[in-house]
Amino acid sequence: MDFHCEATALISRLLYDQDHNEGRNAAEFFTPDGTYHPAGHDPINGIDAIERYFRARGVRLARHIVSNVVVLSQNLDAAEVASILTVYMAGETGAFPANIVAILDVHDSLRRFDGQWRFSQRRMQLAPLR
Repeated sequence: MDFHCEATALISRLLYDQDHNEGRNAAEFFTPDGTYHPAGHDPINGIDAIERYFRARGVRLARHIVSNVVVLSQNLDAAEVASILTVYMAGETGAFPANIVAILDVHDSLRRFDGQWRFSQRRMQLAPLR
């Protein structure tokens, strides 16, 4: 599998866990010293803190759609990847239509850990719409 596919698969598996499992396994996608930095929040450092963050969020009626995945740089053990993340969220009842609540520019720093690509840092910021 080429690296672009590997990076896209890693991002998709994390987002699938967020959408279908409330992010209960999200910390497993990060290196032990990994950082998760959601837009508008302070960075969350380390897998224990990332796990607590997702546990505290609880159930959300949301879907995360990734697009425009671009590998900015890559070597044997590290890579930089950019993408766009569109977040749709439904009301408390899950009634349609779901609304777009955020369009985010995402920058991921990936590192090999135990032979697997993991997020060492995932930073999100609201995309400037011009």
